[in-house]
Amino acid sequence: ATPSACDSVSQQWKPPFTTSTITLARSGNVVTLSGNVKFDQSGTCNYMHVSESIPLGFRPTTANQSAVFAMPNERMALLVNPDGSVTALGDPGSAYACCSGCWVTADKWPA
Repeated sequence: ATPSACDSVSQQWKPPFTTSTITLARSGNVVTLSGNVKFDQSGTCNYMHVSESIPLGFRPTTANQSAVFAMPNERMALLVNPDGSVTALGDPGSAYACCSGCWVTADKWPA
């Protein structure tokens, strides 16, 4: 069934370079990411493919949709693709970081 704009679901997701989780939330066909993490690593990531992936039900319709992490001295982004693959760009800086991102999905409703 096609979700209505009022249907919503959320789940925790672990980004790369941390043991912390953030929230993936879907309302209708709009997905948001938000949360706060403590990165465990530092070093520049120049379009580094990571093993973490966005689960079905939350994947974007177009490539390179971003989740941006803001830290006091560094910035990092995760670029998310329709197949769920994730690429890191920037430096996690072993810092505490707040995350936000948003995109449209055409995925079936998550189980």
